Amino acid sequence: MLASLARRGVGRLHCGGRQHAMSRLASRIPHLPATATPQLRSFVSGRSPADHLSDELAEANLLLSDLLDDDDRSSDDFKADLEEVRAAYAAVREAYDAAMAALPEKEQVSLRKNFDLAVVGLRDKLVALEEEAGGV
Repeated sequence: MLASLARRGVGRLHCGGRQHAMSRLASRIPHLPATATPQLRSFVSGRSPADHLSDELAEANLLLSDLLDDDDRSSDDFKADLEEVRAAYAAVREAYDAAMAALPEKEQVSLRKNFDLAVVGLRDKLVALEEEAGGV
């Protein structure tokens, strides 16, 4: 299947990257709604939207952990790292929203139960760091 997709110009399939070839593939199929992209991605990659959300959360928490170790809240490095954490949080929110849209209502309850506290905690830590940095 991958060779077939490559011949059609879809390119490589990336499970963890921000740009997904599956989005391009979904846009080429006229009868497929935009919300079907997460389902199509999970079908091809074998990963669920919750797995993708978990990956994004792990990456954001690693960046946050590194940022918390930085003592100089006014340095340029801290500000650059803070921007990375902001972008990672935005990716978490995007993955969370995509997972909620892709799952049936019963599974949405489970997703909320498993991820809401982690997403809110990440947001709160980010806000606290932004306040420490003086609203960078």
